[in-house]
Amino acid sequence: MSSKSKPKKDKQPTASTEAQAKPKAKIHKPSGPVPIARVNPHNSEALSRAGRGFSLQELKEANITPQVAKKLRLYVDKQRSTKKEKNVTALKSWLST
Repeated sequence: MSSKSKPKKDKQPTASTEAQAKPKAKIHKPSGPVPIARVNPHNSEALSRAGRGFSLQELKEANITPQVAKKLRLYVDKQRSTKKEKNVTALKSWLST
């Protein structure tokens, strides 16, 4: 048995299909304070830098749930488990304003 199959034609994109393309994703910019992380915590003279996000412990201390943090457009670092007092005070002062 031999079956005859028709060759498939590739459709060229037209102006109407290009106009229906998905819009570009918006860049997520944080609206709150920037979290602080230490570069080398084993060194007594460690430098500070901007962190990836606030830990769940810091959010809990500031009475913020992860869902609320997402609505407030705050970065959350789920991997980090440490709690830095500078980050907690920054969150509390930002919420009070």
